[in-house]
Amino acid sequence: MTTLPTTSSPKNDALALRSMRWLALLPLLATSQDAVLALGMGIVAMIALSLTSVASTLLPPTAGQHGRLMALVMSVATVVTLIDLSLRAWWPDWHAALGLFAPLLASSCLLQGTLASFAPPRSPWLGLRAGLTTGASCLALLLSTGILRELIGTGQLFARAGTLLHLSGLEMTLLPGYAGFLVAILPAGALLTAAAVIALWQTWSRRHPPSESA
Repeated sequence: MTTLPTTSSPKNDALALRSMRWLALLPLLATSQDAVLALGMGIVAMIALSLTSVASTLLPPTAGQHGRLMALVMSVATVVTLIDLSLRAWWPDWHAALGLFAPLLASSCLLQGTLASFAPPRSPWLGLRAGLTTGASCLALLLSTGILRELIGTGQLFARAGTLLHLSGLEMTLLPGYAGFLVAILPAGALLTAAAVIALWQTWSRRHPPSESA
């Protein structure tokens, strides 16, 4: 009886984890139809992912796999609920704009926390740094996707800056008289634009690898 060769390697494992993190962001792409909303969702996601990553480092290894998973679910639910209630209390305009997508952060945070819980034990500081790094990547993806979708779809940039940020000076019409491209602001446009951004980033990363000099 023959056995199939395994393709597991550190490089493949890292690629699989990176792919899972990108997949966790799919529910949030619905908020990238314009740059301002994408910026707000990216900041909220960065805060949630950072707090979840820190919480995952505080779970005791003696609790076992099931106990750590239950504690992780509770911590993620607590973080996302606090963020949602804070938006509702202090920033009602943002809460109304984000709608149910703020609670949908739970799926991304849960996946990020699950991946972190299987990593070797680390300090809360390292967990915070990992969460900020992942959150910054999420913010960059959402913002770049939002900018491209708004520009291609409407010919404008930061059209809701006056309403949500109270910075009407940021509102720009770059293509006067532009009829718009409906597909760009539909859900399909979010997937296509995000895929293009990720592909460009991967291509740039391959051509400009980080230097290994200490």
